[in-house]
Amino acid sequence: MLSFEFEHRGERRRLAVYRDAYAAGGNLALVMLDATDPREDGYLEEYGVLTVNLPCDPAAARWCACPGHVVVDTNNNPALLVGALEEQGVLRVAPASVRSGHCLYPLACLSAAAMDALEDAEGTARSLLSEAGPLPAG
Repeated sequence: MLSFEFEHRGERRRLAVYRDAYAAGGNLALVMLDATDPREDGYLEEYGVLTVNLPCDPAAARWCACPGHVVVDTNNNPALLVGALEEQGVLRVAPASVRSGHCLYPLACLSAAAMDALEDAEGTARSLLSEAGPLPAG
């Protein structure tokens, strides 16, 4: 299972990332779940999607054809989140980006360790629930 720590607006979160695939093009999609506290409302709810799919952009399509290569959605995710992923060795942002509309999206590559740790949604949820153990009643 792949997870990382992230602080935003004074709140520290633990986010778990699972792999999926976009319907158009089949590119790698990375979805984040809130894995901060199993006793909290919102535990295991979707926090956001880290990636964006641009199958009609030739540069993005070429980039995403390589395993572990993604286009990072910096339009809907804060720069601090992307920075946390880089600092924790989850991904490396490439010096290139692609444009869609008014947005410029960086290209990035997941580390080998991150690729090995990625699970699908079901596997990630199972790992997190197993890690949390039994929760107190009430």
